[in-house]
Amino acid sequence: MNKNDRLHKEMLEDIERDEKILSHLTTYGDATGDAPSRHDGIPSHVASPTDKQYEKGFFHRAFVSRYDSKFATEVTEKFSNNGAKTLPKGLYKTVRIKWYLNNNKLPKNLIGMKTSITAPNVNEYLVMKNSKEMPQLIQTVKDFEQFVR
Repeated sequence: MNKNDRLHKEMLEDIERDEKILSHLTTYGDATGDAPSRHDGIPSHVASPTDKQYEKGFFHRAFVSRYDSKFATEVTEKFSNNGAKTLPKGLYKTVRIKWYLNNNKLPKNLIGMKTSITAPNVNEYLVMKNSKEMPQLIQTVKDFEQFVR
């Protein structure tokens, strides 16, 4: 079994587990009149920088992850700023990352960065730094050259 097959299997197992939990909560809710709150409507988003963002040299990417998930979901900035507030506190985390698109306007001093300052290296550094708050980023964001021109 290759790595992608294993990850796909793990995601399906997570979904199956969550569906079982929801089924039990629904049964409990039906019996007690206390309906469960379901938050599976996190709208995933495929980032696509604009020409204006390429001129600026960066854009922001936002991710949401449930505490027990293996992966994060990329979401729009609008959802990150507004919609994520409706998610249960303590169950979900939101992280925004400044994603560099070219080597023209990179930060000069990044504390702890031990490689040359290029857009892919800075993107990797920022993902690793933010993974302390959201470990799922390491499993979700692996192409640090994505969108770099």
